[in-house]
Amino acid sequence: MHPPLPRDIDGRVATLVTIDGDGPVGIPVSTVCRVDDRRVLVGLGHRRQSLGRLQADRRCALVLIGPGFAVNVRGTATVVRPALDCLEHLAAVLIDAEHVQDAMSVTTRVHESVRWGWSDAPSRARHRAVLDELGRLAAELRQEGGGSGP
Repeated sequence: MHPPLPRDIDGRVATLVTIDGDGPVGIPVSTVCRVDDRRVLVGLGHRRQSLGRLQADRRCALVLIGPGFAVNVRGTATVVRPALDCLEHLAAVLIDAEHVQDAMSVTTRVHESVRWGWSDAPSRARHRAVLDELGRLAAELRQEGGGSGP
């Protein structure tokens, strides 16, 4: 049995790894929302090459690091909402974890996440709206079932 996804991942910066003809490609993402113990939503812009790579090859990894956790999630991605209501050029991508690896050891500690922010108020508001919409979508997916844990 693999460990569940950490609970405190919403809005944290993570690294999404997709695959192209030359191998793995990682990008930072900040629109991350936990659905349940095995699923996570990520918002990806239509112009992101990662979205196209996921549509060609659904295999991916998501590296999550925050206070008290460091995990590598390997799974498959599915576009569950091609355009968000709050930002039409952003798609909601559901990652179904097939393997969750706890990368922490008994001698390591992660004290905090990556510190990041937006340079202007409109960008901060858009980011908050995206996370809110992903949170509502996560709640819908939990109600539909098929997952475990909150």
